[in-house]
Amino acid sequence: MKDRILRISGADLEVSDERVKALVNDMVNAKTPAYQKSEIVTRAFPIELQSAIDRQSMRSSMGAMEPKIEGTFYSHIKGSLIKTGGKLDVALGGDGYLVVEGSNSGMNNEMYTRDGRFTVDTQGNLLTVAGNYKVMGQNGPITLDLSENVTINPEGKIMVDGEEVAILRVVNIANTGALQPVTGSFYKAAPIGAEISEDANPQVIQGYIETSNVSVVDQMMDLIFLSKKYGLSTKVVQSRDVDLSAALKMGEMGQ
Repeated sequence: MKDRILRISGADLEVSDERVKALVNDMVNAKTPAYQKSEIVTRAFPIELQSAIDRQSMRSSMGAMEPKIEGTFYSHIKGSLIKTGGKLDVALGGDGYLVVEGSNSGMNNEMYTRDGRFTVDTQGNLLTVAGNYKVMGQNGPITLDLSENVTINPEGKIMVDGEEVAILRVVNIANTGALQPVTGSFYKAAPIGAEISEDANPQVIQGYIETSNVSVVDQMMDLIFLSKKYGLSTKVVQSRDVDLSAALKMGEMGQ
Protein backbone atom coordinates (compact mmCIF):
# COMPACT_ATOMS: atom_id res chain seq x y z
CA MET A 1 0.00 0.00 0.00
CA LYS A 2 1.30 3.44 -0.85
CA ASP A 3 2.24 5.53 2.18
CA ARG A 4 -0.75 7.62 3.26
CA ILE A 5 1.22 10.78 3.91
CA LEU A 6 2.73 10.56 0.44
CA ARG A 7 -0.69 9.92 -1.06
CA ILE A 8 -2.29 12.89 0.69
CA SER A 9 0.60 15.22 -0.15
CA GLY A 10 0.74 13.96 -3.73
CA ALA A 11 -3.00 14.53 -4.17
CA ASP A 12 -2.62 18.04 -2.74
CA LEU A 13 0.15 18.77 -5.24
CA GLU A 14 -2.12 17.63 -8.09
CA VAL A 15 -4.97 19.84 -6.87
CA SER A 16 -2.62 22.83 -6.52
CA ASP A 17 -1.28 22.20 -10.02
CA GLU A 18 -4.80 22.26 -11.51
CA ARG A 19 -5.68 25.41 -9.57
CA VAL A 20 -2.53 27.14 -10.86
CA LYS A 21 -3.46 26.17 -14.44
CA ALA A 22 -6.92 27.69 -13.94
CA LEU A 23 -5.46 30.87 -12.44
CA VAL A 24 -2.98 31.29 -15.27
CA ASN A 25 -5.74 30.75 -17.84
CA ASP A 26 -7.87 33.40 -16.13
CA MET A 27 -4.97 35.85 -16.08
CA VAL A 28 -4.26 35.25 -19.77
CA ASN A 29 -7.92 36.03 -20.53
CA ALA A 30 -8.21 38.96 -18.12
CA LYS A 31 -8.58 41.35 -21.06
CA THR A 32 -10.85 39.09 -23.14
CA PRO A 33 -14.27 40.82 -23.28
CA ALA A 34 -17.00 39.02 -21.30
CA TYR A 35 -14.61 36.24 -20.21
CA GLN A 36 -15.79 34.61 -16.97
CA LYS A 37 -13.24 33.32 -14.50
CA SER A 38 -13.07 29.70 -13.39
CA GLU A 39 -12.29 28.03 -10.09
CA ILE A 40 -11.28 24.44 -9.36
CA VAL A 41 -13.72 22.95 -6.85
CA THR A 42 -12.35 20.43 -4.37
CA ARG A 43 -14.38 18.12 -2.22
CA ALA A 44 -15.39 19.79 1.05
CA PHE A 45 -13.26 18.65 4.00
CA PRO A 46 -16.22 17.64 6.26
CA ILE A 47 -17.58 15.41 3.47
CA GLU A 48 -14.19 13.85 2.86
CA LEU A 49 -13.67 13.41 6.62
CA GLN A 50 -16.97 11.56 7.01
CA SER A 51 -16.17 9.46 3.97
CA ALA A 52 -12.80 8.55 5.49
CA ILE A 53 -14.46 7.61 8.80
CA ASP A 54 -16.92 5.39 6.94
CA ARG A 55 -14.10 3.71 5.04
CA GLN A 56 -12.15 3.17 8.24
CA SER A 57 -15.20 1.63 9.91
CA MET A 58 -15.25 -0.90 7.08
CA ARG A 59 -11.53 -1.51 7.70
CA SER A 60 -10.70 -0.33 4.22
CA SER A 61 -7.11 0.50 3.31
CA MET A 62 -8.33 3.62 1.50
CA GLY A 63 -8.84 5.71 4.59
CA ALA A 64 -6.58 8.66 3.78
CA MET A 65 -8.29 12.03 3.43
CA GLU A 66 -6.56 13.19 0.29
CA PRO A 67 -8.10 16.24 -1.44
CA LYS A 68 -10.14 15.49 -4.54
CA ILE A 69 -11.16 17.65 -7.48
CA GLU A 70 -14.92 17.62 -8.00
CA GLY A 71 -15.05 19.88 -11.03
CA THR A 72 -14.66 23.43 -12.32
CA PHE A 73 -16.92 26.30 -11.29
CA TYR A 74 -17.34 29.29 -13.62
CA SER A 75 -18.24 32.62 -12.09
CA HIS A 76 -21.01 34.21 -14.15
CA ILE A 77 -20.81 37.54 -12.35
CA LYS A 78 -21.02 40.30 -14.93
CA GLY A 79 -17.96 42.36 -15.80
CA SER A 80 -18.01 46.14 -15.98
CA LEU A 81 -19.04 48.00 -19.13
CA ILE A 82 -16.69 50.19 -21.14
CA LYS A 83 -17.64 52.58 -23.90
CA THR A 84 -16.17 51.91 -27.35
CA GLY A 85 -18.51 53.96 -29.51
CA GLY A 86 -18.55 51.15 -32.08
CA LYS A 87 -21.90 50.90 -33.83
CA LEU A 88 -21.59 47.10 -33.92
CA ASP A 89 -20.47 46.77 -30.30
CA VAL A 90 -23.17 45.84 -27.80
CA ALA A 91 -23.34 44.96 -24.12
CA LEU A 92 -26.19 43.45 -22.14
CA GLY A 93 -27.53 45.26 -19.12
CA GLY A 94 -29.45 42.19 -17.97
CA ASP A 95 -28.38 38.65 -17.16
CA GLY A 96 -29.02 37.22 -20.63
CA TYR A 97 -26.72 35.78 -23.26
CA LEU A 98 -26.41 36.52 -26.96
CA VAL A 99 -26.97 33.51 -29.21
CA VAL A 100 -24.51 32.59 -31.97
CA GLU A 101 -24.27 29.71 -34.41
CA GLY A 102 -21.50 27.25 -33.54
CA SER A 103 -19.04 25.78 -36.00
CA ASN A 104 -20.21 22.19 -35.49
CA SER A 105 -23.09 20.69 -37.39
CA GLY A 106 -26.03 19.18 -35.53
CA MET A 107 -29.47 19.94 -34.15
CA ASN A 108 -28.22 21.87 -31.14
CA ASN A 109 -25.51 24.04 -32.62
CA GLU A 110 -26.15 27.12 -30.54
CA MET A 111 -23.56 28.82 -28.38
CA TYR A 112 -24.00 31.60 -25.86
CA THR A 113 -21.86 34.61 -25.05
CA ARG A 114 -21.88 38.08 -23.54
CA ASP A 115 -19.11 39.21 -25.88
CA GLY A 116 -20.99 41.66 -28.10
CA ARG A 117 -18.20 42.67 -30.47
CA PHE A 118 -19.62 42.22 -33.97
CA THR A 119 -18.44 42.72 -37.52
CA VAL A 120 -19.88 42.19 -41.01
CA ASP A 121 -18.20 40.04 -43.67
CA THR A 122 -18.26 40.58 -47.43
CA GLN A 123 -21.47 38.52 -47.72
CA GLY A 124 -23.24 40.72 -45.19
CA ASN A 125 -23.22 38.16 -42.37
CA LEU A 126 -23.14 39.63 -38.89
CA LEU A 127 -20.31 37.80 -37.11
CA THR A 128 -18.63 37.85 -33.72
CA VAL A 129 -15.16 39.40 -33.78
CA ALA A 130 -13.89 36.49 -31.69
CA GLY A 131 -14.33 33.23 -33.58
CA ASN A 132 -16.30 34.65 -36.52
CA TYR A 133 -19.50 32.94 -35.38
CA LYS A 134 -22.77 33.96 -37.02
CA VAL A 135 -24.90 36.12 -34.75
CA MET A 136 -28.43 34.79 -34.38
CA GLY A 137 -31.54 36.89 -34.62
CA GLN A 138 -35.08 35.86 -33.76
CA ASN A 139 -35.48 34.64 -37.35
CA GLY A 140 -32.07 33.01 -37.79
CA PRO A 141 -28.60 34.28 -38.73
CA ILE A 142 -28.50 38.04 -39.22
CA THR A 143 -27.42 39.65 -42.50
CA LEU A 144 -27.39 43.35 -43.20
CA ASP A 145 -26.06 45.99 -45.54
CA LEU A 146 -23.57 47.95 -43.52
CA SER A 147 -24.02 51.70 -43.64
CA GLU A 148 -23.29 54.69 -41.46
CA ASN A 149 -26.81 54.58 -40.02
CA VAL A 150 -26.85 51.32 -38.08
CA THR A 151 -28.55 51.58 -34.70
CA ILE A 152 -29.42 48.92 -32.15
CA ASN A 153 -32.05 49.82 -29.60
CA PRO A 154 -32.40 48.47 -26.03
CA GLU A 155 -34.81 45.77 -27.26
CA GLY A 156 -32.13 44.45 -29.62
CA LYS A 157 -33.77 45.72 -32.79
CA ILE A 158 -31.19 46.41 -35.51
CA MET A 159 -32.12 49.38 -37.66
CA VAL A 160 -30.36 50.26 -40.92
CA ASP A 161 -31.22 53.72 -42.25
CA GLY A 162 -34.26 53.74 -39.98
CA GLU A 163 -35.59 50.36 -41.19
CA GLU A 164 -35.73 47.33 -38.91
CA VAL A 165 -33.76 44.45 -40.43
CA ALA A 166 -33.43 42.02 -37.50
CA ILE A 167 -33.78 41.55 -33.76
CA LEU A 168 -30.88 40.15 -31.74
CA ARG A 169 -31.75 36.88 -30.04
CA VAL A 170 -31.01 37.06 -26.33
CA VAL A 171 -31.81 34.23 -23.92
CA ASN A 172 -31.91 33.75 -20.19
CA ILE A 173 -30.25 30.64 -18.74
CA ALA A 174 -31.69 29.79 -15.33
CA ASN A 175 -29.03 27.24 -14.46
CA THR A 176 -25.74 28.82 -15.55
CA GLY A 177 -23.96 25.85 -13.99
CA ALA A 178 -25.14 23.87 -17.02
CA LEU A 179 -23.05 26.05 -19.32
CA GLN A 180 -19.94 24.36 -20.67
CA PRO A 181 -17.03 26.49 -21.95
CA VAL A 182 -16.14 26.13 -25.62
CA THR A 183 -13.50 28.80 -26.07
CA GLY A 184 -12.82 32.18 -24.55
CA SER A 185 -16.18 33.70 -23.59
CA PHE A 186 -18.36 31.26 -25.56
CA TYR A 187 -20.42 28.50 -23.97
CA LYS A 188 -22.70 25.68 -24.99
CA ALA A 189 -25.51 24.26 -22.90
CA ALA A 190 -25.27 20.83 -21.33
CA PRO A 191 -27.73 18.30 -22.80
CA ILE A 192 -29.46 18.05 -19.42
CA GLY A 193 -30.01 20.77 -16.84
CA ALA A 194 -29.95 23.95 -18.91
CA GLU A 195 -33.16 25.95 -18.65
CA ILE A 196 -33.16 28.35 -21.60
CA SER A 197 -35.87 30.93 -22.29
CA GLU A 198 -36.13 33.95 -24.54
CA ASP A 199 -35.25 37.23 -22.81
CA ALA A 200 -38.18 39.61 -23.21
CA ASN A 201 -36.19 42.51 -21.77
CA PRO A 202 -32.56 42.14 -22.97
CA GLN A 203 -31.43 45.73 -22.23
CA VAL A 204 -29.03 45.92 -25.19
CA ILE A 205 -26.59 48.84 -24.98
CA GLN A 206 -25.02 49.93 -28.28
CA GLY A 207 -21.47 51.26 -28.31
CA TYR A 208 -20.37 49.39 -25.17
CA ILE A 209 -18.76 46.03 -24.42
CA GLU A 210 -18.52 44.00 -21.23
CA THR A 211 -15.09 43.39 -19.76
CA SER A 212 -13.81 40.20 -18.15
CA ASN A 213 -14.81 39.61 -14.53
CA VAL A 214 -11.24 38.54 -13.69
CA SER A 215 -9.35 40.62 -11.12
CA VAL A 216 -5.64 40.31 -11.91
CA VAL A 217 -4.73 41.50 -8.40
CA ASP A 218 -6.87 38.79 -6.78
CA GLN A 219 -5.48 36.16 -9.14
CA MET A 220 -1.91 37.17 -8.32
CA MET A 221 -2.61 36.90 -4.59
CA ASP A 222 -4.11 33.44 -5.07
CA LEU A 223 -1.12 32.44 -7.18
CA ILE A 224 1.31 33.54 -4.45
CA PHE A 225 -0.68 31.58 -1.85
CA LEU A 226 -0.72 28.45 -4.02
CA SER A 227 3.01 28.79 -4.66
CA LYS A 228 3.71 28.77 -0.91
CA LYS A 229 1.26 25.92 -0.34
CA TYR A 230 2.84 23.91 -3.14
CA GLY A 231 6.27 24.46 -1.59
CA LEU A 232 5.08 23.18 1.81
CA SER A 233 3.53 20.06 0.27
CA THR A 234 6.74 19.42 -1.64
CA LYS A 235 8.76 19.63 1.59
CA VAL A 236 6.39 17.15 3.25
CA VAL A 237 6.90 14.69 0.37
CA GLN A 238 10.67 15.14 0.46
CA SER A 239 10.83 14.77 4.26
CA ARG A 240 8.65 11.66 4.19
CA ASP A 241 10.76 10.17 1.42
CA VAL A 242 13.91 10.69 3.51
CA ASP A 243 12.26 9.10 6.57
CA LEU A 244 11.10 6.06 4.58
CA SER A 245 14.53 5.63 3.00
CA ALA A 246 16.15 5.74 6.45
CA ALA A 247 13.66 3.19 7.76
CA LEU A 248 14.44 0.84 4.86
CA LYS A 249 18.17 1.11 5.51
CA MET A 250 17.65 0.34 9.20
CA GLY A 251 15.59 -2.67 8.23
CA GLU A 252 18.30 -3.92 5.90
CA MET A 253 20.95 -3.49 8.63
CA GLY A 254 18.86 -5.50 11.05
CA GLN A 255 18.66 -8.52 8.75
